[in-house]
Amino acid sequence: MAKPLNPKQKQFVLEYLIDKNATKAAIRAGYSRKTAYSIGQRLLKNVEIAREIKIALREREDRLELKADTIIRELIRIGMVDVRTAFNEDGTLKAIKDLSEDLGRAISGIEVEEIYRGTGEDRKVWGVTKKIKFWKKTEALELLGKHLKLFIERLDITGKIKLEDIISKSHDEH
Repeated sequence: MAKPLNPKQKQFVLEYLIDKNATKAAIRAGYSRKTAYSIGQRLLKNVEIAREIKIALREREDRLELKADTIIRELIRIGMVDVRTAFNEDGTLKAIKDLSEDLGRAISGIEVEEIYRGTGEDRKVWGVTKKIKFWKKTEALELLGKHLKLFIERLDITGKIKLEDIISKSHDEH
């Protein structure tokens, strides 16, 4: 039967969920700063604490509906966004309410600047400038590529090494 966690251990679990840093979690839970690193590592190896952390992380993922598929879907939206879908046929920017969900999620910001002419009661809107900023496509595509293992780093070594040279070098070092 699992041994219940003491209050300090329970606090460590809660603190660990913040940033997944065992040392900082140990300090915030009230353990000594001097020994926080070793205590944090030891607490993570404790079977009951590890189980509680796993349960808490799973509950948070369920509560937030945070799944790998959700993250990959967001990266696809950013990586595959087509800026042309942000505009009407006449070249004007679509109203925010008319943007597709995929397009809306790929936009990191919209800036609107109204330009006026005149003063006082004669002041009228003369023009409007709208700027759209998208999340970085290249970063999203790179993350997707890594997920799909498209970018495998390789090290090519060419040349000839003689066994005698290795042995000779080994003897020189000793």
